[in-house]
Amino acid sequence: MSRVAIARRTLQYHRRRLMAALAGVIFAVILVNMEVGILLGFLANSTGFIDGIPADVWVMARGTPNFDMCHNISEPTLQRVRAIDGVEWAEKMIVSWSSWKTADGNEENLEVVGLQTGGHVRIPWAVDPPEGAALGDPHGVVIDRAEQARLKVKGLNAEAEVLNNRVKVIGFTTGMRSFTTTPYVIMRFEYSEKASMSAPNTTSYILAKARPGWTPERLRDGMRKELPYVDVLTSGEFHNRTQGYWLFGTGVGTAFLMAALLGFLVGGAVVGQVLYALVVEQRAEFGVLKAMGASRGFLCRVVLGQALLIALAGYGAGFLLTLPLIKVMHSLGTPMMLTWSLVGGGFAAVLIVCLGVAIMPLLKLLRLEPALVFRG
Repeated sequence: MSRVAIARRTLQYHRRRLMAALAGVIFAVILVNMEVGILLGFLANSTGFIDGIPADVWVMARGTPNFDMCHNISEPTLQRVRAIDGVEWAEKMIVSWSSWKTADGNEENLEVVGLQTGGHVRIPWAVDPPEGAALGDPHGVVIDRAEQARLKVKGLNAEAEVLNNRVKVIGFTTGMRSFTTTPYVIMRFEYSEKASMSAPNTTSYILAKARPGWTPERLRDGMRKELPYVDVLTSGEFHNRTQGYWLFGTGVGTAFLMAALLGFLVGGAVVGQVLYALVVEQRAEFGVLKAMGASRGFLCRVVLGQALLIALAGYGAGFLLTLPLIKVMHSLGTPMMLTWSLVGGGFAAVLIVCLGVAIMPLLKLLRLEPALVFRG
C-alpha cells in the first residue's frame, strides 16, 4: 500500500480528529481571505481616481500624502504647466471637504470632486444615465449608488444642499468609494469652488498628459525643474504613495495583516495538535511498519502526506465558503477583492504552515522504537 493511501485511510479512520484539523484550516483560510480581501478592496478604492483618469503626471502641493488629504496650489500654476515642453494637455481638479444637507435637515460630511467639463479628465466610472457624466446641468452632481441611503437620495433629480449651495443628482456610479468611506460627490469645477472648503483661485491637482514620444518619467523630470515648489509624481508614483500611506502610515494595514496572521497561527496550532495526537495514537501501527522494514523516510512521508491532504481539503473548503461571503460583504457596501495573487499566496501559506507544524509529530515518530509492538 502506498504512503498516500496509508495517510488517507488513517485520516478517514480518525474522522473526529480530521474534522477538527479541517475546521482549523478552514477558519484560517476564511479569516485571511476576508481580512486581506477587505484591505485590498479599500486600497483599490483609495486610488480609484488615480487609476481611472488618463493622466501621466499629477502636480500637487508639497507633502500631499494621498489623494483625499490634499492641499491647495495656486490656480495660475495650470498655465505654467501647459507651457512646459512635452505636455499634450493639462487640466485642474478640486478635491475638498464639504457637507451635504438633505431637505429634512440631515447633514453628512463628504468630499467634493470638481472636474472641468468638456475636457480630457472625466468621471472614471460608468454613469447611469450616461448623459449625467457630462455634468451638463450647472448644479448637477453625480454620486455612487451605495451612498443613496446615507445621503437620503431617492432617485434622479433629487435635490439637496452642499455647503449651502443647491445641487441636483443627475447620475449614479457604481464602485466609487473612498478609503475613508466618506462619500464622493462629483460636480463641475467652477461650482465646486463655491460648494467646498477650497480657497478661491486655487486647485487641488493639475493633471497632465505627455505628448507622443514622451515617457511619463521624462515629463515628470522636466516639470520638476520648472516647478520646484510643488510635488510632481507620475500616476504610478502617486498610486504607490496613496496606498503606502493607508497601508503603513496609519497602521490600518498592520491591523488587517496581524488579524490574518492570527488566523494562520490558530489554524496551524490546531493542525499540529491533531497530527501529533494521530502519531501518538498510532504509535503501535508505526512500530509495526518499522518492524516490517519501513524506512524512516517512508514513515515521514506518511505524516507529511496527512498534513498535505489536510491542507488541500481545508483550503478548498475554505475558498468555496469565502465566495458567498464576498457577495454578502458587497451587499453591505464593504469593498472586498479576491485576487489570484491572494488565492495563490494563501494556498502556498496554508501548505507551508501545515507542513511546518508536522515537524513535531515527525520528531516523535523518528524516536519510535519497533519493540513497542511487542509490549503488552
